[in-house]
Amino acid sequence: MTTVNKNICMRLIEAQQEFPRIVQDQEAKAFGSGRGYSYANISSCLDAILPILNKHGLAVVQKTTTEEDRVGIETVLVSEEGETLSSGVFFVTTAGLQQKGVQAFGSAVTYARRYSFVSFLGLSYGEEDDDGRQASEDAYSKGKTRAPARKAAPQPKQPAPQPAQVSEDEKYFNLVEEAKRVCLDGLEAYKAFYSKLHADEKQYLVKTKIHDQLKQEAANA
Repeated sequence: MTTVNKNICMRLIEAQQEFPRIVQDQEAKAFGSGRGYSYANISSCLDAILPILNKHGLAVVQKTTTEEDRVGIETVLVSEEGETLSSGVFFVTTAGLQQKGVQAFGSAVTYARRYSFVSFLGLSYGEEDDDGRQASEDAYSKGKTRAPARKAAPQPKQPAPQPAQVSEDEKYFNLVEEAKRVCLDGLEAYKAFYSKLHADEKQYLVKTKIHDQLKQEAANA
C-alpha cells in the first residue's frame, strides 16, 4: 500500500530541481522500416538520476508483474523514513514482437522500466547529437537506393492483370502503427522519425490530421 506524506514529497521536489535532461545517446530502427530514431536506455537514466535521488534520501524499486502476453512495471520511491510513492503498474504487451519467449519478455521489461521511470519522475530528454542524427540520415538514404527495375517483355496476347485497388488507409496502416510506437519515446523521437518520411507519407499524415494527433501523443509521453 502506498503511503504519501509531506516528507517524501518534499524530498522529491528538491531532487527534481537538480535533475538533468537525459541525453538520447542510443540509436534504434523503427519496426523493420529502416528509419532510425534516438532514445536513452534505462542505464543512462539510472546513472543520471539515482545519485541525485540518493542524495535526497530517496531510493527506487521497480517491481515486475506478468499477465498472459504482457508484462508490467511498478516504479516505487522509498524515503529514509520508510514512506513510499508508487507510479502504478505500466503494462507492455509482448504479442507481435519479433523476439519470442524469454527475449520478448526481456525486451518488454527493459522498455517498461525505462518508460515507467522517466514518466513517473517527470524527466525530460535533451537534444540528440547532431553528428549522430546526420550519420543516421545518411545511412538511411543509402539504404533506400535501389537498382532500376527491369522492364518486362511485352506480352500482347495476354492482357496485363489489373493491380488490386488499395485504399490510402490500408496503404499507410503500417506507417501509422509504426509512428504510434515511436511516439512512446517522446516528441523528439517522433520529430526525428517524421523528418525521414517520404513526401507522400508526410502528406498523408498531415492531410488526415494524424500528424497533429501523433505530435500531441508524443508530447504527453
